[in-house]
Parts: sequence; structure tokens; C-alpha cells
Amino acid sequence: MRPAFISSYSLWSTPVMLTMNYTYRIYPDATGQTELRSWLETCPGVYNYALRELKDWIASRKCQVDRCSLEKEYTIPADEPFPSYHRQQNNLPKAKKQFPHLGQVHSQVLQTTMSGGCHAVPMRAS
Repeated sequence: MRPAFISSYSLWSTPVMLTMNYTYRIYPDATGQTELRSWLETCPGVYNYALRELKDWIASRKCQVDRCSLEKEYTIPADEPFPSYHRQQNNLPKAKKQFPHLGQVHSQVLQTTMSGGCHAVPMRAS
């Protein structure tokens, strides 16, 4: 069986992987609806936290060292690593211990939610 590739007009171009999406209609009972609603309330908070962490890290590196105001600028230590998707994903088990309501949502749902935060603010080389 051949892999699902879409080739372009030229033989020398790089093939593009075909992505297939499926949509499933579900009919949850009352318990399932309650669980899905709680997930939908939890996921935006996780996304907003990941995005805020990323934006704060970027904002803390915008000003020059001799001109930063401690009252108005973000003060994140210089040795703090960039909050990449993988770093934030690896911090999810710690967050689940600290916030037990995150444990009710499946891990893949939280990982997918957090993956949007890394691509929301592009990192520019300065």
C-alpha cells in the first residue's frame, strides 16, 4: 500500500502529506453533557494560562537591561527557559496535582488545547 501523498506538478518538489479529517456526531446522555460542559469550561483557562505564560516571557525580554522599570515591566528571571509547547506539556502533570479539576479532562484534550498557545504568538529573532 502506498503512503497517502499528494504530489505537485514538478517531480523535484517536496510531497505534501494528505491530512484526513472526520466529523462524528455524538448524542451524549445527561451525564456526558455535564462532563463535556466541564471540559469546555476548563480548556479556555488552560489555553489562556499557556498563552499568558508565553506572552509574559516574550514581554520580559523586550526592553534593554539598563532602561527597564521594575514597576512597569515584567520581571521574569533571565535564566528562565522559553515556555515551549513541550515544556508546557511536560508541566501538565504538576498542574494536575496542583489543580485537581484538570484531572477530569483527558490528557490529549489538554495537550491539544495547549498546542494552540505556542503558535498564537510567533517568536521573532532580534
